[in-house]
Amino acid sequence: MPSTTSLALFLCAVTAPLVMPYQATAQSLAAAARAAADQSAATQPFRITSTRTDPSTGQLVIVGTGFRPDVVVKLNSARLGVVSVLSHEVRAEMPALLPGSYRLLVDQRRHAAQQFVVTIGVGGSDDGGGVPGPPGPAGPQGPMGPQGPAGPAGASGGLTVLAANGATFGTLINFAMGQPSVVALQDNGVWLGAQVDSSGVAPVSYYALYADDLCGTAPFVPLSSNPAPLLRLLQTTNPGDTTGYYAGNPLQVRAFASLSPLGHPEQCQSAVNTGWDQPMLAGPARTFDLSPFPAPFVIK
Repeated sequence: MPSTTSLALFLCAVTAPLVMPYQATAQSLAAAARAAADQSAATQPFRITSTRTDPSTGQLVIVGTGFRPDVVVKLNSARLGVVSVLSHEVRAEMPALLPGSYRLLVDQRRHAAQQFVVTIGVGGSDDGGGVPGPPGPAGPQGPMGPQGPAGPAGASGGLTVLAANGATFGTLINFAMGQPSVVALQDNGVWLGAQVDSSGVAPVSYYALYADDLCGTAPFVPLSSNPAPLLRLLQTTNPGDTTGYYAGNPLQVRAFASLSPLGHPEQCQSAVNTGWDQPMLAGPARTFDLSPFPAPFVIK
């Protein structure tokens, strides 16, 4: 027979409340995942290394390090819907775009921002890659075709684009619904083409290129084709910029060792194995003062 003491101990063990282990809720797991992502991003440098388009989803995939959950993604100042964020990858909804180069801005809000150039419509593999490659060389000139009939007489002059203060910015030469228009203007004997809308010059740009490894030499701006186009692109990096950039004279074919966003040599990165280190037609970076031409723009 068990003793009275052992029986009492047995009854206490049976009737004592059972202490259950902590049950993790979905909310607590999500909070822990966010905290882990924040901690992981905080320990990594914030930078963009490449972009690509996912053909299965049509999403823009941004690859890099140090991305945070509250990241904001903009393409040519238009905000994109963020689908998912990992410390090394951001996926965002990609709108339908015409072929060309677009300025990507990834903003960590209070934690800084990074810029990149996204190139749409360039042939080749779409399985990743680094800095967008430069324009390829022009093909050989084809044979001259027969002379066509004379066209009808054109209108006298073109449409003039005026700034808010009445200053003449240039002449409208191309217009498309839903896209910035192209305005021709001249600076120091060089004809420029600026993409504009009612809010001013639309931000679009290539990189500034340098002969040395540390972006310490005089910057150059590449041209979109060789031979040089009739109009050289007037480039800005942000809406409302008062300084534009273009490829000045003399033009020359040369290779480059480093690159940076226009006007920001402190954001220097190597051009080696990016395509921008290959010989290409470029001109010394020249600036254009946009402060005399405040927005909005109108047509006269």
